[in-house]
Amino acid sequence: MKKLIFSVIFVLAIVPLSACGINSEGYQSEDEEIAEIANVSSRFTREQFLEDFDFFVEFLREHHPHLGVINRRLGVDFMQIAQELRPTLEDENFELNEEIFTQIMLDNFFMNPRLNGHTFAHAHFNLMSFTEEFDNSVDNIQTSIIEPGRIGYIKIHEFDFMGAERRETIFNFFKETVGFEHIIIDIRGNIGGQPHFFEDAIIAPNITESFTQTFHAFSTSSELSIEFLNVGHSVMSDPNMGYFMRFADSPVLEFSEMPELPYLNEEDAANFTYGFTFSRNLTPIVQDFPPFEGQIWLLIDGRVSSAANMFSSIAREMDFATLVGEPTNGDSTFVIRPAGFSPRLPNTNISFQFDTTYNTDALGRAIDEYVTQPHIFNNDGMDALETVLSIIR
Repeated sequence: MKKLIFSVIFVLAIVPLSACGINSEGYQSEDEEIAEIANVSSRFTREQFLEDFDFFVEFLREHHPHLGVINRRLGVDFMQIAQELRPTLEDENFELNEEIFTQIMLDNFFMNPRLNGHTFAHAHFNLMSFTEEFDNSVDNIQTSIIEPGRIGYIKIHEFDFMGAERRETIFNFFKETVGFEHIIIDIRGNIGGQPHFFEDAIIAPNITESFTQTFHAFSTSSELSIEFLNVGHSVMSDPNMGYFMRFADSPVLEFSEMPELPYLNEEDAANFTYGFTFSRNLTPIVQDFPPFEGQIWLLIDGRVSSAANMFSSIAREMDFATLVGEPTNGDSTFVIRPAGFSPRLPNTNISFQFDTTYNTDALGRAIDEYVTQPHIFNNDGMDALETVLSIIR
């Protein structure tokens, strides 16, 4: 059976969460997580496991708008996998218990968040364990001067927990590199965090004109998808809130009233009912150093996801930087879920989350499908940093 390496924006969890501990390194191994489930779960019948499995599959079928995206991008068909799995689960000769059922779900529908972000499932059972992925120290950022007076380098491992120390580290780097010819910003391996990290601390101080990036959000015919779309629109329409500098540009419209988008997938769009247009707005922020006037290079790779992919995407679109390396992982999403949304399987009580709105760029390309491409790919035998240095030295 084909083993999957993706899903939606899932966080798989066993309730109660208070029962889920974290080891001394901050993470449970997958084996520890599975063993924990076996310890906290009661015994279930085969019929109960099948009921949970059917509930999960039908929930995806009805509410998940990205099944086509996942199939096209990764060649994986959730419904086909489910169809192939069910006879095995039904077979009385196939041993089935909490540990085996959980392993089957992990292997076929979920994935570790360290490798993938929103489009893909999280395999962790405790929501708090995911936050341990981010290092809340200034060491998240390293800076160096590769060539005095000419080439500066800054490495940012993730975009979460922007605090005064981190902001000061970034701003001191920009002060130190005033008048340099080149700045290299390295976000390889960065799986994301908060968009305001790069918007406020990196882009805004180094631009002199405002820039707007346009997107569209769509709901399917699912009531849950429509509810999410309305919640996202409500938040983006509040001038006192916004959503990480994203604002609704139109009311919620019936799909037939939305603008024609040349690259919107027709098969996906056949199930759309409502939509709205929104934008990310970036404006200059004056700091005690001038905007950088030299060449900015942005190093990317296949693990760049979520907010880090947003940075890559907007940096390319607004010509903020020249991107070097490998295509990103993508996984940029914008419309939020209502608080407390966490459907659970009726018997095992496994909970999961996913985005039920379908988001596109200005031309209609699904954000979860079209990743950010570098301007310059790595030279043969070189990584991204070596490639840049071979160009500018």
